[in-house]
Amino acid sequence: MRRIAELPILMKGLLVVALGIASEIAIAAFAAHGLNRVQASYDAALEREAEAAYQLAMASRFLQGVQRHAVRLAIRPTEAEQAPVTARLDVLARELNTALQTAERRNPALGARIAEARAEVERLGPVLGEIGRLARTDAPAARALVQDRFDPVSDALRDRLDRLAVEGQRAIDRSQEAAASFASRTLVAMFAVSGVALLIGIAAALLLFTFGVTRPMRALGAEVERVARGELEGSVAGGDRRDEIGGLARAVEGEARSLGAELDAFLAAMRDPSERRKYERIDGRDATVTVIGGDVTRRGRIADISRGGVALRGTFAGWPAGTSVRIELPGGREAVAARLVRLADDNAGFAFRQDPASLAVIDACLERLTRRAA
Repeated sequence: MRRIAELPILMKGLLVVALGIASEIAIAAFAAHGLNRVQASYDAALEREAEAAYQLAMASRFLQGVQRHAVRLAIRPTEAEQAPVTARLDVLARELNTALQTAERRNPALGARIAEARAEVERLGPVLGEIGRLARTDAPAARALVQDRFDPVSDALRDRLDRLAVEGQRAIDRSQEAAASFASRTLVAMFAVSGVALLIGIAAALLLFTFGVTRPMRALGAEVERVARGELEGSVAGGDRRDEIGGLARAVEGEARSLGAELDAFLAAMRDPSERRKYERIDGRDATVTVIGGDVTRRGRIADISRGGVALRGTFAGWPAGTSVRIELPGGREAVAARLVRLADDNAGFAFRQDPASLAVIDACLERLTRRAA
């Protein structure tokens, strides 16, 4: 977790985006796989029910053909004339039986009722044989047998097959509605899971941002305030990090060390007796201090001065350590660049910039002031 928290901020953002995309893809793939499997199951069930309904409809048509050929059989007085009709009846009976068996296998919910219908069809076989025998000896009795026994049974059987076909179609409609309802529920569930995944991703991003950015920035802000109060000792927390925050912490620590070195040089110069005697007659004179880059100007009275810096009595509250300023010394013609290195209740210490040009200006100003004072 620490290694992740110390990644660069851009890498943290890319990591969060990658995790979000990966989670969304995984959820979508999982949901799509499950939906495809269930959809395939529904499709197979629909195919079976549709096949059963089709076979029931065909069985009704085959039975109708049997009825027509039974009438023809009753009016054929000889075996030679009955032979083609009997052959066609055998074919229709086999197709009828095959259709009912297929429908029974394809639709187990209607299997028991289809089996009953198939048993009734088998009981019509002996009746057809009796019709054929009577047609060869007593044609009127054969026709009466068709009208009184065969047609009522076969008509009732056709009605039953038609009702079963209708029920099969209704089962298909219910299966289609169930498939559509399942697809709708699955879609809602996918959106819900995606929303949960999004919330988890947001929570992970906030957690990563809190531990990787917010807390370290707060700690760094506290360190900057400590340095601004003039507490320059010690290391800055977060300097061991490898991200941008660690770079800022190291920069603040370097600035604190630089200010500490300037403060040490300033205090050493102020403790030098020769410097103090040289410029002691300048003490008490006024100097004007202006913040560089701003319009804040304050005046202070000189307490100590040297080439290293100047201590001024005055009100400089609110100015943080490290503030860059221009100081107009009394009798000087040019402002001297300096930085605030120490701030107390009623005085402040400013370190002069130690480059050749600044030192030349300081020496010239102090020379004029000491001659004038003498």
